[in-house]
Amino acid sequence: MSVAEHPTFPMTAAGIAEFEAHVEAKKKDVANELEKRRAAVRDIENEQKWLVAIDTIFTSLHRSWSEADPGKYRHVHFFLEPATGKRVVVQEFLPPGTKIYSSKEEWNRYISEGFKDFRFSGYDGVPPHYRIVPLAEVVTGMCSLCGQAHPLIESYSQTADGPSGDEWSMTTFVICPSKMEYTILYHREQSHRFR
Repeated sequence: MSVAEHPTFPMTAAGIAEFEAHVEAKKKDVANELEKRRAAVRDIENEQKWLVAIDTIFTSLHRSWSEADPGKYRHVHFFLEPATGKRVVVQEFLPPGTKIYSSKEEWNRYISEGFKDFRFSGYDGVPPHYRIVPLAEVVTGMCSLCGQAHPLIESYSQTADGPSGDEWSMTTFVICPSKMEYTILYHREQSHRFR
């Protein structure tokens, strides 16, 4: 509102009191409007954080199988097999043309011929110790937000690495696409690897 849009008040004691009341009312209106806009910005920032987190998880689901030491240098995410609870690689998350090592012999040849440090570069193909399954065959968990079953995801990482010992963290959760949230179903930390 420009200065011209403000009402004018007579320069008397009553007029000044009316003007002060008008200013107080406008301050409240502006403060309320500012809080609404700040809340809207916070909502947008929270949605952005959620989308970045989900994007990070999906990126990890596409590449965690390539980690030489899963969880050692960064968070890894896996789907799990229902019968055994072992980590699996989901077909729908494999980039087209990804090499799949089907035997231990073929894998050992690849490892011995490479003579490279896989810790940071990762493998160029799926190791034979991971089963490759369709998404429809992974473990599901019940979402407390929508009441539906969704694929269960395991997040795994080393949280501390030192001479006095390591700390490892494992969390399982489901992503709720309808509520744009995730529900943690299980979290555990311990001083040695889980698998």
